[in-house]
Amino acid sequence: MVWGLELVADRQSKSPAPELTKKLIDLCASMGLLVGSVGFFGNVIRVAPPLMINEEQAHESIDIMAEALRRL
Repeated sequence: MVWGLELVADRQSKSPAPELTKKLIDLCASMGLLVGSVGFFGNVIRVAPPLMINEEQAHESIDIMAEALRRL
């Protein structure tokens, strides 16, 4: 299971937001969630949990990501 979350600076132009992506990665790491960036512009958050993940861990990861996005 792998998914990506693309961050853009503007919804209309869809211009990449690599600076925001870096801030989100750093904030998630400070909250205990390790994610990385991929993509040509470095504006896609790559989430690749371990194959053996339980439902509680999945929800915890999503909650951390949601809180980090709210803070930004």
